[in-house]
Amino acid sequence: MLIKQEFLPIGHKARPGRKMAPQYITVHNTGNSNKGANAAAHSRYLHGGAGGSTGWHYVVDDHAAIQNIPADEVAYHAGDGGNGPGNSTSIGIEICENEDGDLEKAISNAVFLIRQLMEQYDMPLENIVPHRKWNGKYCPRKILPRWEAFVKLVAGIYVVQPGDTLGQIAVRFELNLDEILRLNKHIYNPNALTVGMELTVLKPKPRPQDDPLASVPDWARGAVLKTYEKGYITEPLGDVTFYRLLVLLDRLEILK
Repeated sequence: MLIKQEFLPIGHKARPGRKMAPQYITVHNTGNSNKGANAAAHSRYLHGGAGGSTGWHYVVDDHAAIQNIPADEVAYHAGDGGNGPGNSTSIGIEICENEDGDLEKAISNAVFLIRQLMEQYDMPLENIVPHRKWNGKYCPRKILPRWEAFVKLVAGIYVVQPGDTLGQIAVRFELNLDEILRLNKHIYNPNALTVGMELTVLKPKPRPQDDPLASVPDWARGAVLKTYEKGYITEPLGDVTFYRLLVLLDRLEILK
């Protein structure tokens, strides 16, 4: 997913400029279902100053995320006062709900962004919260009715909804059919999903402390790591012929 930076200028009334150590991520919906009310439109709105001091760090639609305020600065998005914990300790993410956009794709794009921020700031899953936590507002209005499923999604688990197909789910989470089937070996018939079925939609990443490449020769480690992280292989261990093949493919620039 594309993440653009369109920072408000220093001194803008919606950019207080106070430094912050992010502890939470606050999820919002824009509350604007009008056609064309996508991330770019909301970024323009914020830059234009029509929202007063209200701002956000990121706004996300079905195509991209736009960052308007650095994540380590305060933004007034939570409605709990200038020194309230929502405004002063959380990153605000607005998810677009424009009627000419794909809400489910916008949500999945927001999930990708949230995962990146969780990793960057070492945040636990329980610190992903709705706007309602801070001031009681019914927001994010499109997600609150299924908040539990949303949190599962952030954790990498998608709950199948009526009308879903495996192909649609794979595209939404930037997987191909082979990848999603590999991640979900309990799927016996890809054409007959059950509503409520839980699917893994997050490709596992190797954790440094596990060192999955410990047995890989140094001369092959770069090529093996590349194929493993890109999901071309699910098991990084093999014989010498396997390693030589991966190194050759890497040198031929096939592993992109």
